[in-house]
Amino acid sequence: MEFQSKPITSRSPALLTRMRLGAQLWLMKMVVAAFTLIQGRRISRLPLHQKPTYTKYYGPVAAESRIFIPKSYKPGDPPLPLLIDIHGGGFCIGSPMLDDPDNLILAHTHSFCVVSIPYRLGPRFKFPIAPKDCAAAITAVLDDDSLPVDKSRVAVAGYSAGGNLALTATQLPGVKGRIKGVAAYYPVTDFTLTIDQKIAGQKVAPDGKDVLHWMSPMFNNGYLEHDVDRKDPLLSPIFAKREDLPEHISILGCEYDMLCKEAESMAENLATLEAGEKTPLLDGKVGWTKGSVRWELIEGEKHGFNQSPVRGEKGRLMREKATRMHGGIAEWLKKEVYT
Repeated sequence: MEFQSKPITSRSPALLTRMRLGAQLWLMKMVVAAFTLIQGRRISRLPLHQKPTYTKYYGPVAAESRIFIPKSYKPGDPPLPLLIDIHGGGFCIGSPMLDDPDNLILAHTHSFCVVSIPYRLGPRFKFPIAPKDCAAAITAVLDDDSLPVDKSRVAVAGYSAGGNLALTATQLPGVKGRIKGVAAYYPVTDFTLTIDQKIAGQKVAPDGKDVLHWMSPMFNNGYLEHDVDRKDPLLSPIFAKREDLPEHISILGCEYDMLCKEAESMAENLATLEAGEKTPLLDGKVGWTKGSVRWELIEGEKHGFNQSPVRGEKGRLMREKATRMHGGIAEWLKKEVYT
């Protein structure tokens, strides 16, 4: 594949547009901060097995990491495999608390020690602060001898923007070579594509809605400087050299997600470097493995479905599908990464 020799830089919208997007983002951050405060109080009243085992500060960020020890673990047991989690939110909103329901499944059902780390957010902190923060936090977690973990069995996972950061922070010095696998859930992998190009390549949901259509311009404006090189592999991991990425990579995409096509493209690109043939996933899952690369399509779902606040029967079915999704990743981690 031939690439342009001139770096592709971010598009700079008109000043009034940037101001409007900035105002929208700050309003959203205020709403999310209020929600997070309420959610935090609710979580504090939950039974012990429904919240983190404890919290701790790692790296340069003045925010807590959330640590989940399997309830089955007893002092003196063999060290646990370690999964380091990175939350999503368009690089501009969110917190590790967002991933609690997923991390509870991965810790208590699949017996991983999960550490969910924070990073500084846009628009105050723009690229490349986020991947550098995550790399610093990952390094601090790996250097923490108080965790009951086997440091030869380490993976990083992330959702959306966190999936991007799982694929980018692991390229940085101090982390590169210390992580055996990455699970990137519906990540953004290619910032060289315009939002219109991503929408044009998307499979449209039956209701015709995708919140990323209106949120993406706001997030991009908050995360990117106007002159950033969009081919930087710390921004667009689809352009990373294979030797700079962890050995084992699983990428998942949601069928009705404007990011699905670029996520699959990265998986396909990585697969071309692997020997052998693709092996279809089992147990009704849609996707394949080839060598050290795994791709899974979550049919019938939108971006971030596993963290959706939908209630009732629809919400129950979504949570069941999320549990199956995590089961597939856990099986892959145990077979390919934690061996």
